[in-house]
Amino acid sequence: MAYTEYTYKQGIVGLYIIDDFLHSVILYYPPDQHEEMEKEFGLRKVEVMTVPYNKYLERLGRLHSMKL
Repeated sequence: MAYTEYTYKQGIVGLYIIDDFLHSVILYYPPDQHEEMEKEFGLRKVEVMTVPYNKYLERLGRLHSMKL
């Protein structure tokens, strides 16, 4: 997983790449600012994840584990 955070307009935008295929944006803003930020970044037409990454990957059949 690769992860980068940027501060933007009094909030944080988190960019994730998981297993080199799942690209994700997480907006850390107060709830009343989310819709505005979604529009600004053009995220309205993108699927919104409502479950943790591991559950989402399991749904896609892409969940795997490894020994650490």
